[in-house]
Amino acid sequence: RVQIDAAVDKWRLYYKELKKTNKKPILFVMAENTTAADQVADYLDSFKELSDKVLTIHTDKKGEVSKKDLDNARKWAREVDEPDNPYLAVVSVLMLREGWDVKNVKVIAPLRPLSADSKILPEQTLGRGLRRMFPGQLLGNYTDELIVIEHPAFHDLIQDALTEQGVKIEFVPIQKPETLPKIISVDENKKEYDIAVPVTQGGVTRSVKKLQELKISDFPSPLFHYKDLNPTEIKMRKRDLLTKQVEEEEILTMPFADRPDIYISAITKKIQKYSRVPGQFENIAGITKDYIKNKLFDKSLDFSEDDLKRLNNAKVRVRLIEVFVDRINDLTAVSEDIELVGEELRAINIKPFPWSRDIFEAKKIVLNFTPIENKLEEQFTRLLDNDDDVLAFMKNHQQTLNFRIPYIDTNGFVRNYIPDFIVKTKDTCWVIETKGREDVDVKLKDKRAEEWCKQVSRLTDKEWLYKRIDQARFEKGRFTRLADLI
Repeated sequence: RVQIDAAVDKWRLYYKELKKTNKKPILFVMAENTTAADQVADYLDSFKELSDKVLTIHTDKKGEVSKKDLDNARKWAREVDEPDNPYLAVVSVLMLREGWDVKNVKVIAPLRPLSADSKILPEQTLGRGLRRMFPGQLLGNYTDELIVIEHPAFHDLIQDALTEQGVKIEFVPIQKPETLPKIISVDENKKEYDIAVPVTQGGVTRSVKKLQELKISDFPSPLFHYKDLNPTEIKMRKRDLLTKQVEEEEILTMPFADRPDIYISAITKKIQKYSRVPGQFENIAGITKDYIKNKLFDKSLDFSEDDLKRLNNAKVRVRLIEVFVDRINDLTAVSEDIELVGEELRAINIKPFPWSRDIFEAKKIVLNFTPIENKLEEQFTRLLDNDDDVLAFMKNHQQTLNFRIPYIDTNGFVRNYIPDFIVKTKDTCWVIETKGREDVDVKLKDKRAEEWCKQVSRLTDKEWLYKRIDQARFEKGRFTRLADLI
């Protein structure tokens, strides 16, 4: 029972915290035989949290589910991750080999040996628990962990098997204190600090319809002088290893050297890929061919062998793709007036989520904790919380408001900018970015955020303003009020 008790203790810790996120961690116990499985299930049922919430699935030695349990097994495999599914633990002689693609198995207690002889491999066992509970979500430095209570015959097998696969594992004493994530959620007693952000469309978008306006005169010409580029040749020399004498030499055929259609197709596909306009091959291929034939060099090409060798020069290919991608980005990135759409983003609607980085217990935020990603954010959060002029604020993050402003980056691509804070004062709502190191796109982000605020102010009759706060200035000035910073 030592292993089972340890498994329940570990599961209980995670269950207490993660249930706040509407995620329920699952305990799995692999028993020695069907008799033991029934005994384990009865024992687990004696725990208050697990009473009437234990599912037993009987299997034979090959892992096949007995007929009488088939319906239950299907229900478990299909619905166990759902919040309204009653089961919190499952006991079986062997897990289903197929159909157990669930995400919430958090603790596994293998009570039977894992070996090739028993046809139970550690990879098969752990594979059922290695699916992430929070896939694709940014949760600070929180890591989805799988806890396995060690079986005496388990240690070496699992260490060898998973090390071969490059999986990082750690064996720790059961008594070691568990570092659990904080669950960040809306505090029902702080709803007065709710913050709303308008949902908009427009601003900066991509319009592939503009590709119809692409014309050959849009591109620089010529890019290269024909005589400056010698036909590219790759020579292969075969040498004798002992004498070092060249025994044979041949010129290898260049890719596309005798197929201009394949060359143009390959270049067009690269242009599509790097300009991110899928499905536009027909719109791009014709003008690409025309430009290559008539404008790329200071003479027209007839796609002779020498022409194609020059075209296959790496400098030519790279520059050709660059000028097309730049022009397509300029043409398809469209600035539009912003429009209000749908309901506002409200802090009060934020769903609970786990967080393992730093937190700050602020008074003027609707959440129980403020997620903190760096020291500057912590210092700025403290300033906001102590400033009498600040009525409420919110740390903007993918797991909170997820407020984004589209902008065009230095390479001409449309990206989303997520500012750090939304701050409400008596007369103004502020969109604020705290910035340590300045990246290449910072001024472009600033410009789009300022324009967003300007247009939203006009649409809502409420003042919205944007401010970037640089770390060097913030730390040097020892500010205590937002008004002094802005």
